[in-house]
Amino acid sequence: KRVELERLRLIADRAKKLAAPTASEEERSMGQLQREVFIMLGHSGKHQHFQPKACALPQGAVVLEQTKVLTIEQMIGNGQEGVELLWQSVKALKWSGADRCREAIDNVFERSYIFKTFMVEELAEMLSYSRFIECPAETQIFLEEEEGETMYFVLDGEGDMFEDAEWTGSIKTSEVIGDDSVLCGHPRSCTVIAGTKMVMLEVSEQALRHTMRRRPEAWKELVRRARIKYDDESEDEDEDED
Repeated sequence: KRVELERLRLIADRAKKLAAPTASEEERSMGQLQREVFIMLGHSGKHQHFQPKACALPQGAVVLEQTKVLTIEQMIGNGQEGVELLWQSVKALKWSGADRCREAIDNVFERSYIFKTFMVEELAEMLSYSRFIECPAETQIFLEEEEGETMYFVLDGEGDMFEDAEWTGSIKTSEVIGDDSVLCGHPRSCTVIAGTKMVMLEVSEQALRHTMRRRPEAWKELVRRARIKYDDESEDEDEDED
């Protein structure tokens, strides 16, 4: 009996050592809170290890670094809604023109069919997988007829569109470009060249699909809206030619 009691005591002591906290009680509480938030939102936490494939930057473009990258848990925990999430991400950039973007961000959310399908936590996750880029004037953003796996939300600056080397229109701040390639699978419908320095949020198809993986019906709705948008535009062009 003594031997058995001693064995049980050693097992119990070892279990206590293994269970001993390595962080402060405050840190443990915060970790538990984050896990509860993720369970509540249906997150498994696996997305933290997801790294979207790095897409090639337009030649001459640079990635704007963020001075403070908020985690998804922090963004959601701060109670920030969609517009505010994007605004806080822009404010964190090492970029002197960030203050000019607030109106553009408001317009992006008001006008874009894309963000209308997002839940707040999905936007936070998407931002963690996306990047802000700065393109000097005369940068070729993408080329007509090439395959496209990224779309861009223009937060500052303007660009020009060309089809068959003919100028067809301007791209303004608050507009989205490249969404037909990402959502409809179309080749690039035009060549886009920066008319001024442009700052854009770049979102890849891979990151977008991963973000919306828990709500396939929302992804389908997003694709449906994109197809309606571009089918309508094609019909308008046909009517003008008649």
